[in-house]
Amino acid sequence: MLLFINGFAFCQVNFNLGMKNYNEENYPEAIYWLNKSINSGTENIYKALTVRGLAKSKSGDFKGADKDLFEALKLNPKDKYAYYNLSLCFTDQKKYSGALTYIDSAMALSEPQFYLYNQKALVYGLMNDYTKAIDEETKALKLAPGDFNSNQNMGWFYFLLKQYNIALKYYNISLSINPYHIKGLANRAECFINLQLYDSAIVDLNTILSKHPLTPAVIAKKGEVRFMQKKYNEACNNFEDLRTINDTMAKRYIETYCNNRELINYYANGLKEEICTYKNGTKNGKHLTWFENGNPALESEYVNGKQEGKYTEYYENGKIEKTGMMVDDSPEGVWLHYYESGKLNSRGYLSVGKQDGEWFSYYENGVLKAQGDFCLGLKTGLFIENYESGKLKAYYYYKNDITNGEYKLFYENGHLKQQGTLLSGKEYNTPQRWDDKGYELPD
Repeated sequence: MLLFINGFAFCQVNFNLGMKNYNEENYPEAIYWLNKSINSGTENIYKALTVRGLAKSKSGDFKGADKDLFEALKLNPKDKYAYYNLSLCFTDQKKYSGALTYIDSAMALSEPQFYLYNQKALVYGLMNDYTKAIDEETKALKLAPGDFNSNQNMGWFYFLLKQYNIALKYYNISLSINPYHIKGLANRAECFINLQLYDSAIVDLNTILSKHPLTPAVIAKKGEVRFMQKKYNEACNNFEDLRTINDTMAKRYIETYCNNRELINYYANGLKEEICTYKNGTKNGKHLTWFENGNPALESEYVNGKQEGKYTEYYENGKIEKTGMMVDDSPEGVWLHYYESGKLNSRGYLSVGKQDGEWFSYYENGVLKAQGDFCLGLKTGLFIENYESGKLKAYYYYKNDITNGEYKLFYENGHLKQQGTLLSGKEYNTPQRWDDKGYELPD
């Protein structure tokens, strides 16, 4: 929204602070500083009253806004900006007839100005008279073709007339001027949706979320678009993302779009991508995904929104990558990890998702690579490493995931390479070293 005050060279500190807060849309602070400006007996009372009146209007204090703006008008009855600002105030109050009267009064005192046509177009648009709105906005754009608000408004008018291709033209122009304008991006996304250009709509919604990631309406809209694309599980995942921001809103969308149904996503080649079932507003039952070649990618199960039971991930070639049990959404018990060839990579126990107890890792040829104990994700006690030939490579002692105590390193031929003592991960004294023939090396 444009704010015009004739003779802007106004240097009083209180007024400047009021103006700064007004432009930052911090209206209560703006009113506070403008009150101080007016109460201090400023010589520029007209300007202070005008800005305070508009700040009150934006804050919903329409009675106070009218009083300030009419008082300002009495002080300067020939100023077009006084009438323009009254039009803004009456627009906020949805008194559109009065808003038109004051904008016409401003026009009568002025040469053609794009912002006056823009305001008149906006009022006609709010009155649902889109033909007149477009006529007035066309006049504004002839005077200022690169004005962001005029192009946005024109896009809005054509959108409401369901002329989406024309609306898109104006939205594109406005966003070339201000690429990250939230409302502009949201408006264009709605236009793309009505043109069934869903991927383009997702791009605009993601752009908003890149700057404002916790905007619930945009996350919900993204879910709706995914549903239109028949990407049902992605849609429900978007609605799930809402839970930490607005749980009530999330439940409403999940119940509307996802509840008590098996949701299936498909690849463009017609093969299944994902199956998930929602019951009572949460994921319940089998959750299956596939690679685009038709091979399984994931098998898991949900109970009341949490993963429970057997969990298996696959490589694209169909071989198992890892498998184990889930309890209350966390990996628990014995887990097995595999190479893409199908050979065992590692095995061990997990507790609340962390390595716990003895773990073993293997080379792809089946030889033991390493073994050691963990305590809730932290290495503890003796750890042994082997070469791919099976020969001993090294051993260390750990305490709380930090090397602590005696260690030895070996050459693959079995000769000792180095030995020493570590204290909290650092050498306690100078270690001894040998060459691969068994001869000790000097310090």
